[in-house]
Amino acid sequence: MKRIVKRLVFIISLLLFLYFWTKKSQQNDFKSFNFSSVIYPSPYDDKTTLIRYFEKTQQLIIDEEKVSIAKNHKIVIANSRSIPDSRFLLLEYTKIFGQEKFCSKSSLDIFSKQCPYQNCDYTCNHSRLNEAQLVLFHKYDVKKEQMPTKRNIDQVWLLWHDEPLFLVSHDFNQYLFNWTTSYIFNSEISFGAYGLTLLRNDNTDIDFEQWINEQYEKRLNQASWFVTNCGAKRRLDYYYRLRQYFPIIVHGTCVDKQNFSSCPRFSSCETDQLKSTKFYLAFESQTCKDYITEKFWRALKYGTIPIALGPLMKQSYERIAPPNSFIYVGDYETPQLLAQHLYEIVKNKNIFRKYHLWRKYYWTGYSAQDNEQYRFCEVCYKLNTVNSHIYYTNIHEFFSDQC
Repeated sequence: MKRIVKRLVFIISLLLFLYFWTKKSQQNDFKSFNFSSVIYPSPYDDKTTLIRYFEKTQQLIIDEEKVSIAKNHKIVIANSRSIPDSRFLLLEYTKIFGQEKFCSKSSLDIFSKQCPYQNCDYTCNHSRLNEAQLVLFHKYDVKKEQMPTKRNIDQVWLLWHDEPLFLVSHDFNQYLFNWTTSYIFNSEISFGAYGLTLLRNDNTDIDFEQWINEQYEKRLNQASWFVTNCGAKRRLDYYYRLRQYFPIIVHGTCVDKQNFSSCPRFSSCETDQLKSTKFYLAFESQTCKDYITEKFWRALKYGTIPIALGPLMKQSYERIAPPNSFIYVGDYETPQLLAQHLYEIVKNKNIFRKYHLWRKYYWTGYSAQDNEQYRFCEVCYKLNTVNSHIYYTNIHEFFSDQC
């Protein structure tokens, strides 16, 4: 009996040692990273449910909300919305890019099985307009003559808009939308607009080291880029300057029409290109605040290091991207200095490893299939928790500000 007890004590002691050693190792991996400035938990955070992500976002948008209120983009009346102790019905009032988006899906598929709130239902039946707690409008599909003529003041009208700027055929301010879902960080729903970072549930330490060795050896010491929008002169100009100091494989009608025809966007050829180089030019067409599209997230997904050019504030990237996962163009005074750093990475596997260290602990998604269930989980979370009435008095300016 004593021998069994000793063995149990030894096993428990060993497990505790391994647990605390792992925690210490994780902290050393990111010892200089400030996790209070991002929306995702740290690898050693005990609170890792989706609520944690939403709560951290709420903490980080406080100052930006004050700016939006001061600029009269929206009005927020605190403690004025009563939250019913019941189920919530969401009505897809407009189509989404001309198609019924979620009408045939179950609530579990729409809101995610991992969502902490499971009391939201979804319908596309307009006859249920009066009983819906939230009515969803997709900006592209809003037609003035088809908007509801009457409105329940207790309903939340939610406008979905993921594109930069806000070009419209009529005045959207008249609708006094309550919430927005978009890429803008202080939209009421912003989680997973184009991509998201989630803490892994599995341990990938052993596979990670093998992956690093393989990727460092097989990937070309080059950057790749796919570009089709020739009107975005800022990024084209930077590309032409950077390529003088560092090799770039580029496909697109703006630069190389011949190669583009044989390797179009969203093809297996493009995927192979993303998997073949160490870097990718994640250059956005706009400088709008928080406008970070699938270009950036796809680069992460396929194992490259994104070179980010887009929003003028690095913070837009830092608070949603995995820790130490990208290179921000604004950190370098000239393209030549950026190229010098790229050469430092390709010559030193330890530096290369640091840009991928996040992969041990985090997962990223970029597709609609990856993101949308988390976006709608946030909608359900907000319906259950937000006790303020919000009205957008100048939704045009909200989307056009800093753009």
